[in-house]
Amino acid sequence: MANPVNDDSIILWSNDAPTTDTNLPQGSSSMAPGGPTELAGELRSIKSVCREESINKAWERWKGLDGTMAWVDATHFTLTGDQRTAAAGGTGTPVGPVEVGRRVECTLAAGFLYGTISAASFSLGLTSVTVVMDSGALDATLSEVAFGTETLGNSALPAGVTTPLYAVATGTDTYAAAISVPSYVTGQEYRIRFTNANTGAATLNINGLGAKSIVKNGGTALSGGDLPAGAIAELVYDGTNLQLIGSSSGSVIPMGSSGFGATGIGTASIQVGAVGTPASTVESTLFSYTLPANALDTNGQYLMIEAWGQWALNTHGKTSRLKFGATVIDIAEWDSGSNPATIRGWWLRAKVIRLGATSQQADGWSVYPTSTGVINGISVPRTLPAATLSGPVVIAVTGENDVATANDIVGFGLQVLYCS
Repeated sequence: MANPVNDDSIILWSNDAPTTDTNLPQGSSSMAPGGPTELAGELRSIKSVCREESINKAWERWKGLDGTMAWVDATHFTLTGDQRTAAAGGTGTPVGPVEVGRRVECTLAAGFLYGTISAASFSLGLTSVTVVMDSGALDATLSEVAFGTETLGNSALPAGVTTPLYAVATGTDTYAAAISVPSYVTGQEYRIRFTNANTGAATLNINGLGAKSIVKNGGTALSGGDLPAGAIAELVYDGTNLQLIGSSSGSVIPMGSSGFGATGIGTASIQVGAVGTPASTVESTLFSYTLPANALDTNGQYLMIEAWGQWALNTHGKTSRLKFGATVIDIAEWDSGSNPATIRGWWLRAKVIRLGATSQQADGWSVYPTSTGVINGISVPRTLPAATLSGPVVIAVTGENDVATANDIVGFGLQVLYCS
């Protein structure tokens, strides 16, 4: 932000024109209409307005106004007196420019540096200010600090920056990215470009504030390749971890408020690998994906969901299900007693359309061979799930045996696509 004020004269002008005081241009002057000093009062009023407009439209320059500024080290400087915005660091009438989250413009011999106040304290007549610089470091040539004019109290973001924040992360699995923010804020979104692909569980340290685990599906550690090299991922801080929103085996697509990429289609999740049912007759989950709250926020948006796997070569009864919340939206079944000629593969697919905040329409198709190997394709009757889309919805692939035998049903993958 450029500073249109080239000297200190304007900010030293009176800021209390409506009252009687001893400020220039006239000493104790009456503001009464028609009074003997009405012209002087008008001049003071004009100068007051000029001062306020200057501060509103530029960096607020405090050098010389309230004591001496002194350089301390690469991230610290001091001001004489208690220059925090309110007495006792948070109560009382605002008195100074220093507040956590406020932007600063620092003048050095080499030019201007910009940063954000991350801490402030008052002791022994000095206000000690800690800043996180966007780049570079303070040095002994520091001659002036100007303060940004964003709304005070908004410590979540630097001035002029809106969510989501963007940065490039370096490292592998233990990632680091530089974003000039003073702290992690619950609900903050970050769009991060990962230089290197992850090989397993991963963490990200933003601005040196401490490493946070990157998780998916609400809390699951990442698998290798969830963050492909060069991909841009959207992460949301949940107060503990950084949750990954939108990933695939080949790319990570940034999601907007509705969960849709710019092209109207985005991969929410691809999970692959052989996962078998246990030695039980109880319905067991093979794969699951937690659809984030409000991922479908407009009627007509929909999901395309696919799951696939195989059944073992035996006469046991088997059932593979695809679920949206509590509702079965697609199903494939093998009756017990048949003697299959080969191991059978199965494939489930469904389309879930948002009709309302708590109403959806699901159409499913299932494909699997018969006992003689003939492909059997079935259109599953339309279902009407009633999941509450304002909260998270679990999409699951399950398997159920009629004989307690391990790996009678094996899932090979689940894919969820957002579409508009």
